[in-house]
Amino acid sequence: MRESRKNLKLKARRVMTGKYSIAVGVFAIWLLMDLVFLCMWKICMLFSGILAASMEDVRTGFLSMLAVMGILALVFLIFELLLVPGILRLYLNICRGRQAGVWDMFWGFHSHPGKFFGISLLFLILAAVLATPQVVLTAAAAISGDWQFARLYLPGYGLLLLAAGIWAGLTYGQFYMILAEDPEKPLLSALEESREMMRGNRGRLLAIFLSFAVWIPVTCLTLGAALIWLTPYFMCTMVFFYLGGRDCGASGDCLDAEDDPDGREDEYQE
Repeated sequence: MRESRKNLKLKARRVMTGKYSIAVGVFAIWLLMDLVFLCMWKICMLFSGILAASMEDVRTGFLSMLAVMGILALVFLIFELLLVPGILRLYLNICRGRQAGVWDMFWGFHSHPGKFFGISLLFLILAAVLATPQVVLTAAAAISGDWQFARLYLPGYGLLLLAAGIWAGLTYGQFYMILAEDPEKPLLSALEESREMMRGNRGRLLAIFLSFAVWIPVTCLTLGAALIWLTPYFMCTMVFFYLGGRDCGASGDCLDAEDDPDGREDEYQE
């Protein structure tokens, strides 16, 4: 049975009872690592700037500084991308009642790291390629001072990219969850499974996203502290959505909870 948004969120809150210490630990470690990288970035930028200024060839010094910054950015990108499958795996374990611990967040570093990084990098490159015309046109308009065509083109192309991005995210967004559960599965199979799973469910997923968007002001007012509670709540809701969609697809029987002909209530229904 396809569960309602209310049920999915209620299940997420219940499954996290007594397990928030794990979520807080993951959040704290992730934040600490990001702060360490940020400090390293600032220190390297400072010393690179001093080194570049001391060189006789200013251009060479500037290029050296850019190279150091680029290497650090690449290391940070690899690190962040490999954390994603581990965090998904952690919440999959929690929601399925399996043993879960803070160190599950590093699962992606020892389980097919090349595959996960390559997939993530491929999608980032694709997004960059799609955004290139917009960047080039903006730069050309800024250099020439002629914004007449850019004013007509940029908003329309931006809206087109936004619409395509939302559609692709809703259609193929489950592939990462699929691979976190079964890392041996080929990428194309995971994408096809996600597409089949999301057939008729894009609106439901979008509604879930929008229901969490109302917490953005609260997150801002608490200077991000609300994320400690909101992140595991959101992640578990997404996992239960995935598990329900996967089981529904496997059984071929997919009814909305409110449309159950037998009038049965889900065990989590309030």
